[in-house]
Amino acid sequence: MLFDSYPDRSRMRHLYVYDLKNDDIEEIGEFLEPLKYDNEAIYNNETRCDLHPRWSTDGKKIYFNSVHEGKRHLYCIEYI
Repeated sequence: MLFDSYPDRSRMRHLYVYDLKNDDIEEIGEFLEPLKYDNEAIYNNETRCDLHPRWSTDGKKIYFNSVHEGKRHLYCIEYI
């Protein structure tokens, strides 16, 4: 199972894989969400970017959205 976190105090969003069989959580990445993407900081405009992680159809890649490079992009991580 894939899931992400809200930004922590350092403005980092964390991406996790949870192994249901072994009851184990693995952090597979952390990604900066600059303050300009915080909807509270911009008068409640919907500018934040949740990671929305999802598996590829073959289960070998993880796709997610992020703004850690300054613009909203779709990213891919090989996960085997």
